[in-house]
Amino acid sequence: MQRIEDYAMIGDCKTAALISNEGCIDWLCLPAFDSAACFAALLGTKENGFWSIRPREDIIKTSRSYKENTLILDTIYETQHGKMRITDFMPPASDYVDIVRIVEGLEGDVPVEMEMCPRFEYGELIPLFKKENEQEVNIIRGPDQLTVRATSILRVEKYKLLSSFQISKGERVSFHMCWSSSHDKKGPELVPQKALEETHHFWEEWLESCHLDDNSKHPDIIKRAILTLKAMTYSPAGSIVAAVTTSLPEVIGEERNWDYRYCWPRDAALAMRAVLNSTGQRGEMEAWRHWLVRATAGLPSQMEVLYKLDGTRPSMEITLPWLKGYEESTPVRVGNLAHDQLQLDIYGSVIEVFYMAQCMGLPPLKEAWDLARGMLEYLEKKWQEPDEGIWEVRGPKRNFVHSKLMVWAAFNWCIEANERFGIEGPVDHWKKIRSEIHDDICKNGFNKELNSFTQFYESEDVDANLLRIPLLGFLPPNDPRVVGTIKKIEADLLLEEGLIMRYLPREEVEGIPPNGKRAFLLCSGWLGEVYALQGRIEDAKKVYEKLMSLVNDVGLLAEQYDPVSKRQLGNFPQAFSHIALIRLELALSQEGRIKED
Repeated sequence: MQRIEDYAMIGDCKTAALISNEGCIDWLCLPAFDSAACFAALLGTKENGFWSIRPREDIIKTSRSYKENTLILDTIYETQHGKMRITDFMPPASDYVDIVRIVEGLEGDVPVEMEMCPRFEYGELIPLFKKENEQEVNIIRGPDQLTVRATSILRVEKYKLLSSFQISKGERVSFHMCWSSSHDKKGPELVPQKALEETHHFWEEWLESCHLDDNSKHPDIIKRAILTLKAMTYSPAGSIVAAVTTSLPEVIGEERNWDYRYCWPRDAALAMRAVLNSTGQRGEMEAWRHWLVRATAGLPSQMEVLYKLDGTRPSMEITLPWLKGYEESTPVRVGNLAHDQLQLDIYGSVIEVFYMAQCMGLPPLKEAWDLARGMLEYLEKKWQEPDEGIWEVRGPKRNFVHSKLMVWAAFNWCIEANERFGIEGPVDHWKKIRSEIHDDICKNGFNKELNSFTQFYESEDVDANLLRIPLLGFLPPNDPRVVGTIKKIEADLLLEEGLIMRYLPREEVEGIPPNGKRAFLLCSGWLGEVYALQGRIEDAKKVYEKLMSLVNDVGLLAEQYDPVSKRQLGNFPQAFSHIALIRLELALSQEGRIKED
């Protein structure tokens, strides 16, 4: 079984495929990130769908990398008789969804086998294969149609598509798979080399338009993080996906398997701030701002915790019993029960986006601020209620300190928008509510005996999201209460240098069996940011280097890390984790701190 970190991602800003270091696409949802998968071996077996290209003889060595500044993946295989390269990519400019795989001979002569086994509806349904000619096959099931074209001979056997050939130095064999609706015409042919050049230009041009700080110690990793977040945007609508997978486990063999192929306003706001602050890109912000207005329009009480990528409500959470799960981690889930939760922090995340857009110089959007004012009216009535919080626990609702903090931030951003940009509103009343929330958090969320803020009111545990207290400006970073909270977090949540848990595992809080001690990478990044704010630069650098050391061979991160088994865990790649890299880089880049000896 491939480890989670053995995968790389290619994408077209509509969906993404995960490719193992053995040259096998084991995960692909079509036509969008949140659609059903047609290659689902990642969560089951090869019978649930895959697409493999590999030598037909023993592999001596494998290496892989992205072409510089792109999402084009090169995998090189060395065998006894030669060396070959597979170049995988998805053209972003296409009106369809295309995957192109080019096999190139580098040395000697290598026998190669291509095997494609599409299985629709998450690996459950076998499609119809129709051979158009020796180099084109049409594959149909329900609303889905795949057209596969190759420069080698294709054959259909036992509901699979196969091709065998030998590749010699200087030769190329290409495969093009195109998705289209089955009631529509087949996707058009493309010229693989031209598509490769256009895809290279797309990614390189976008990255060149970014204003990147050249003071980085790990520029390649930071560029990869930025490109990954860009690839996780859903360009037709402007939304951002939290991860491209579902049900990759937080704990191997257990039930903490969630579907992250949706857009959380909170996650997306964090991603957008990271990308904006590191690149200065405005197009993504404008698209995201308009998506938010469309998706959240109407009554604030009807706002969803998460959305499908087109802005519609997500489906109910169901399980897929025919998939045995990644390393038998069941159940495999589709949909996310969190959409029925009350999470008061999400309103602050939405308003933050509107405020950031103004700070970037984007023109005021009346609908956005009308919506923000309505949200504050709603929060004024709701902020004292318990909720399920940022970590979407499935236990009882609590008065989570972070939720109250983000309500405070919602009022604070609107007040700042008024003072800085003249956004209209009852500012004196907003200041009164902001002050009431501040006092309430300091009174009920701070434990004097522990000298620390706590996870929720009347709790004696800490939560890593308390690190946002100084990051959001609620209190200064060297306030004694903040210093005490950091000490408590270090004492209770630190696993090894630079890596911390989200919170202490408690079944009575989470509502499901505790998951043990796993490092949550976003929170580890927050710790480094707070160290930087407090002037603990050497400690911040240690966190920075630790996070940088965890990326896989192509610069990608999952959601969590197990310091015992030394494995990445959770959905992959995870936006939160790449946000952590970028934000900590920014925190340390001031005054050249990253490159200091």
